[in-house]
Amino acid sequence: LLDTRAGEGKMTAYCLKHGLTIQAYGCLAGGLLSDHFLHREKPGSARSDPDAVSLGRYREVLEQWGTWELFQELLSTLRVIGNKHGVSISMVAMRWVMQQPAVSGVIDDNEAIHRHFFRLGLGVPGVDSRVKHPTRKTGNATQ
Repeated sequence: LLDTRAGEGKMTAYCLKHGLTIQAYGCLAGGLLSDHFLHREKPGSARSDPDAVSLGRYREVLEQWGTWELFQELLSTLRVIGNKHGVSISMVAMRWVMQQPAVSGVIDDNEAIHRHFFRLGLGVPGVDSRVKHPTRKTGNATQ
């Protein structure tokens, strides 16, 4: 959701044209796309702050995507969708990645994710119609 290369642009077009697929990793942004960060203050930069460690290398991607306040709106939107389907924010984020046309899998190391992943059914609408979707900054955070 923060790095949209798997869902748009030249990489996806190339993969689709040549019958290739993408194995996505980092789709939870080091744990940022989780219930843990919902309604939290932005982590500091000190190594003593455990949340700052999660932010780690995703700090720049997040800052290019948008503000911490906008990120909180995204997490709130994902929580509403998760509540509707009885799953976590992380599950909704991973399912969104899996719905991208060239993605054939996500790489993770959590068995709980595997057990609940497909409880979302065949797809998650981009946003529940009752929830306004926060708009990210234009451009790709990785460009």
